[in-house]
Amino acid sequence: MSKKKNKNGKLENFIISILPFSARTTKTLLVAFAIFNFAISGMLFSQTIQEEKEREMLAQNFIERVNNTRSIK
Repeated sequence: MSKKKNKNGKLENFIISILPFSARTTKTLLVAFAIFNFAISGMLFSQTIQEEKEREMLAQNFIERVNNTRSIK
C-alpha cells in the first residue's frame, strides 16, 4: 500500500507536528477554537448592533428635545 502525500496541508502538518498532542486531538482543538472564535465574533457583532440602536435612539431623543424647545419659544 502506498501512502498519498498531503501536499495541500503543509501548514496543518506543521501545526500538528509542533503541538504535543496526537493529530486527531490537534484537529479537534483547532475545530473547537474555530467554533469558539465564531461564537465570540457573533456576540461582538450583536453587541455592536445593539449599541448602534441605542445611539439612534439617543439621537432621536435629542432631535425631539430640540424641536420641542423651538416650538415652546
